[in-house]
Amino acid sequence: MENLIELSPTFQRQTILALNQFGQVVTSSLKLDDVLARIMEQVTALLDSEGVAIIMTEGDEHLKFAAVCGIGAAQLKGTTMPRNTGVAGHVIRTGEAVWLNADGSNVPGLSIYRQIESVSEFHSESLLAAPLMHGGETFGVLEAAHSNPHVLPAEDLPVLNAAAHWAAIAISNAKLHEQAQTLREQQAALEERTRLARDLHDAV
Repeated sequence: MENLIELSPTFQRQTILALNQFGQVVTSSLKLDDVLARIMEQVTALLDSEGVAIIMTEGDEHLKFAAVCGIGAAQLKGTTMPRNTGVAGHVIRTGEAVWLNADGSNVPGLSIYRQIESVSEFHSESLLAAPLMHGGETFGVLEAAHSNPHVLPAEDLPVLNAAAHWAAIAISNAKLHEQAQTLREQQAALEERTRLARDLHDAV
């Protein structure tokens, strides 16, 4: 949240209110699929983007499109790409947010990973990407894209970065909830097996 605090004097009041609403909406559920869907919906409303994606680490070598929305997005869900490629790869490696469009980039020489567009059939010309971080580790990337090369300017990057902060909290909470639920179910199954074994032993 440090970026939001540092830059808040330059934000319009409505943007700050929108980000507060974003945080409330995405953190109000503990179901992961629901959380991802809410993030997609809220980022689309927050920025003038045609596509939004959440890209997560998949093992040591790949990144995976965990959630997507927008033009041609449906085909992208579940698609993987090499971990060290493109904008998402840079964000994962460095933990820094990126903007990239016809006006330039905050990372000279960085380019969009075009091979993925054969799947989505969407040609990104403006792109914002911010890290999803938990416990000091970057576990994913939140991206907003547009086919117009002059949309999604650098001024939008702090907004996406603040949204990514809330998104990371919501995703992490949902994952912890799922893990706790799985452990409870495993414990219940173990207790049931123990009870059945004891009943069988008593019967014998």
